[in-house]
Amino acid sequence: MVHPLPVGSAAWTGGEEYGGEYSERIHQFIDKVNQKALLSYASALRENRPCTISREFSVGSFNLVRKIQFDDGVEWIARLRMPPMPDQGRRAVPPAVEGILLDMESELATMEFVRQNTDISIPKVYGYDLNDQNPVGCPFSILEYIHGNTTEEVSRTYPGKHEGIPAPFEEKLWRQVAKIMVQLASIRLSKIGSIIRNEADPESFVPPPAARADGDAADFGLANYDLNPNNLLVDQEFNILAVIDWDSVAAVPDAALYRFPFLMGISCAIPGVVDTHPAVMKRQQLGRRFAEVVEAVAREQSGVDCEDANKRHTFLLTKAGFFSKESMAFRSLIYVKMRQDWVNYKNGGQASLTKRLNPLATPWPTPWPTP
Repeated sequence: MVHPLPVGSAAWTGGEEYGGEYSERIHQFIDKVNQKALLSYASALRENRPCTISREFSVGSFNLVRKIQFDDGVEWIARLRMPPMPDQGRRAVPPAVEGILLDMESELATMEFVRQNTDISIPKVYGYDLNDQNPVGCPFSILEYIHGNTTEEVSRTYPGKHEGIPAPFEEKLWRQVAKIMVQLASIRLSKIGSIIRNEADPESFVPPPAARADGDAADFGLANYDLNPNNLLVDQEFNILAVIDWDSVAAVPDAALYRFPFLMGISCAIPGVVDTHPAVMKRQQLGRRFAEVVEAVAREQSGVDCEDANKRHTFLLTKAGFFSKESMAFRSLIYVKMRQDWVNYKNGGQASLTKRLNPLATPWPTPWPTP
């Protein structure tokens, strides 16, 4: 029996469930935000139509989200950047302000760039102000409200022992994730790195699309290294409604396009790491199935593109590519890096408590997945 789950903002709270220093951090931030200035900004985006802001909110490590409601029923969200997390209550460990703002700027640019070049569902960006000295009191963006829950939340409402997605919905969700991966990989760019707007021409982006012949190994594809269940909004039947986190996206070499999303109960063996635990073996078995699904979706998409000469050439992600020496070597490097970050975190180090500008420096999963 599926447990009922409040949908979207109905599941948000006033923070009663939080305690200790985290609760103090949240409420100090809420008190700092100038709600009147925020509502004035949002209202101006719709010809000064009246709006209100919800008391309830959703909060993560870096952002606090509240709903903005207009008098005609339109709903947006305000995504407010919180100050850096204290280091175990002892001292602040803020990265450079320029780094935080560039991170946010890149994410917003990436959302628009991907929207222009794919049909991936992404919340629309209506406005933003990344100046931390603005009248609102913090960097913020105004986005489209999507009425759904994260895949992680919906998965928890289904009974049974499933580490990732409930078995009846595994392949359905995998196919949707695969389509997103294929579309991103098919955006070919001329340089490795994050997407930002061109200062000389705000309507264009850096790095620019690669002006190369199909199949040239010198260009690079996009990968979202946070394409995980906590960043996929779905309905109760696991239809993806939107991808909501775009700050870990970069143009990368082809070998780095082959990743297994975290927290989906899938993985692959890491060379030199031997673990025969049944749960580990199951993850690896599901990982092989996931690779097969990705290739099948890529071939289907390639066939569709062949019928439409105006469409972008599809990059063919294959099962063999997932298990190539190059892809496995890249994943091994990521694995080692994340293991070290975890050690740093356990030892109170700064590196793992700070979101790095490098989009491949993904946060560690909790609980830690055995490869």
